[in-house]
Parts: sequence; C-alpha cells; structure tokens
Amino acid sequence: MRNSNRLLIVGTLPATAGIGGVTIHIKRLLEFLDVRNFKYGFCDYKVCSIWTLLKVIASYKIIHINITNAYLVFALTFWAMLLRKKVIITRHSNISRGNKISRILIRLSISIADAPIVLNTESLSIAKHYNKRSIQISSFIPPIKEETLTPDVKEQLSRFSKSGYERMFCTNAYAFALDSRGNEIYGLNCLLKIFAMLRDYGLIISDPSGTYTVWFRERGIVIPENVLIIAKPHSFFEIIRLTDAVIRNTSTDGDSVTVKEALYIGKPVLCSNSVSRPKGCTLYPYNNTDAIKEVLCSDLTPPHAQITNGAEQLIEIYNSF
Repeated sequence: MRNSNRLLIVGTLPATAGIGGVTIHIKRLLEFLDVRNFKYGFCDYKVCSIWTLLKVIASYKIIHINITNAYLVFALTFWAMLLRKKVIITRHSNISRGNKISRILIRLSISIADAPIVLNTESLSIAKHYNKRSIQISSFIPPIKEETLTPDVKEQLSRFSKSGYERMFCTNAYAFALDSRGNEIYGLNCLLKIFAMLRDYGLIISDPSGTYTVWFRERGIVIPENVLIIAKPHSFFEIIRLTDAVIRNTSTDGDSVTVKEALYIGKPVLCSNSVSRPKGCTLYPYNNTDAIKEVLCSDLTPPHAQITNGAEQLIEIYNSF
C-alpha cells in the first residue's frame, strides 16, 4: 500500500494472480504512475480481506476498480457510491460475457459509476445505454521497465529455433477456460491440429499458468514437434519480438493486450473476428481450419497501426476528478 488519500487503484498483480492481460495492465499502470510521480494507493484484492478493502476504500477520494469478478465489482462500486466517492470501473472483458446474474451486476455497476471504462466498441454501445459517461480506453500500456526471459526459457527457445522453420508464430493463453457456449476460449487445440499439418512452420504457445499443458496431457492430446509450449511464467512481450507473427484465435475477447503489444512493435497479427479488432489485424472466423491455414500461408505484411497508451488517458480521468 502506498501513501496517498487521493486515488486508490484496486486490482491484482502477476506476482499474486499469475501472468494475464489484466495483471500485466495493472503492473504497467502502476509503473507508469511511478515514472510520472503521480501519487496513488494500491490495494491487491487477492491479498486483502473484504473488510480491509472496504475500510481502505473509505479513506480515498477516487476509487479505480480493475476486477473481473462481477459480484465483487458491484459490491465495491455500491459501497464507494454510498460513501460519495468518485468511482471508476474498467471492464476488462466484453460486457455481454458471463452468466445472466454477472451481466446484470456489471450493468448495475456501470449505471452508478462516475466513469465506466470499456475496451471495445461492442461493449461501449451497451455501456452507453446504462451510463452516458461511459468511455472506451485501450488497456494497452507499453512496457515501462525492460522485460527479459529467464536463462532456461531462452535455452528452450534456442533449441526450438535451431529446427529452422520457415515461419515462427506465437500465441498465448492465460489459463485454460471455456466461454459461456462451451467453446475453448483460446482455440489452442484447433491450432495444434493445423500446425500438425504445416510442419514447415513453428508455433510457440505461452502457457504461464500451466493449465493448458495439464489439459492437453489429461486428454492425451499429442503436441506436434513443431510446437513449443512454455508452461511457466515469462514475458510474452519478448516472445513476440522473436517470432514472425502473433495468432489470437479466441472465441471472445476484451481489448487484448497481446494484440496491442504485437501491433506496437510492428508484428503481423492474425485474429479471429469474434470481437472488433484494431486496424492492422488480419481477421478470420474463430476455429475455422481452412481460413486459419490460408492466413498463416499468406504474405505477412507488417501492420501500419497507431497504438495509444491507455495510461495517458487514465491520468486525464484521474485529473478530471
């Protein structure tokens, strides 16, 4: 906890909850605020008890909630509203995602927040219906500090690259998960089948939680020789630097940090069209084998995309209060 009674950021970090889009966003946001010498307080809700969290919120003027659990988001937003705090909530996934109760709670949270933030155009159109102050801000914040790979991960990559693949692709999954329709969110099983057919291409899968590796093993899914899975925490940003293009074969998404990172450093991005994507991405239907093979084998043109730093916009909102 840092001393400041002005702004409290509620979220969690990679050291607590593992590497994922939301935890990386929070980590880089705090680093960005430190560089700007912007005073704030931070509370890791995975560490604090609910009673501690409620007490901490009472001592700050502006509360920025970065939590995916809809029940907790609503509880904290409602509590902060009762205390007449200025409440900012960032919804890090589509508003339409989740079961009926969680969707209702997120809509209620948006309706009473002072600044609801969403990450894509579909969510913005829904959020505006409940709160005209809703805005869309990118979750992407470029790395503030240098991110490196550990020696053992570097050794894995070195051995894999010696196979001399024509093209090297990468993809990632925070953890194995299914969407509300029972679809595999990250579409990795489909990619394994495709790369088993494209032996001249290599694929690096970032599996920092290790849950996908377990899922593959439990189902007897064979990993092709041209696929490398890194099943431990590491910097995916550095993996992107080492490959020719990024694949984002998701059934649903928020404002993918992975996509923005790749575009930021000028790497081609091949994405499912399940949600709106930034300009510069090559789109295809989710889990469509023929379409994916076609884009993998097509010209990989570096994108011409201007990626905004979401932290700059967040500071503007903080200052407005």
